[in-house]
Amino acid sequence: MKTNFLPSFLVILLISFIFTVQGQTFSLKQSHENGIYKKGQKIRITAILSQKTNDSLSVKVWKNNNQILINKTILPATDSLVIFESAFKEPCSVIVEAKIKSDKQSIGSIVDPLKIKPGTEFRV
Repeated sequence: MKTNFLPSFLVILLISFIFTVQGQTFSLKQSHENGIYKKGQKIRITAILSQKTNDSLSVKVWKNNNQILINKTILPATDSLVIFESAFKEPCSVIVEAKIKSDKQSIGSIVDPLKIKPGTEFRV
């Protein structure tokens, strides 16, 4: 019984992984893989589309969880595009959220993390 269980489990796991990967229409990538930046360093977030689409890409960017920097909709013309690029002179956090149809991706960055003060207000 155990010998049949393991191969069956692995097949089910592999199939679910394949469907998960195929379900993602795009991914987000940033210029530093770990998301940690120094003051003045440029943060660049790129959306990479897995296939050409005629659907729009909605982008929201927050600074410190409470200030919306960008709220826009883009019609992608290529398979990868820069959706956010900026540098900050003060310690802060940046969250980029992008959405195509029901597929939603988020990525976060932090500038000078050792100097961020606790207690930043969170607003929804």
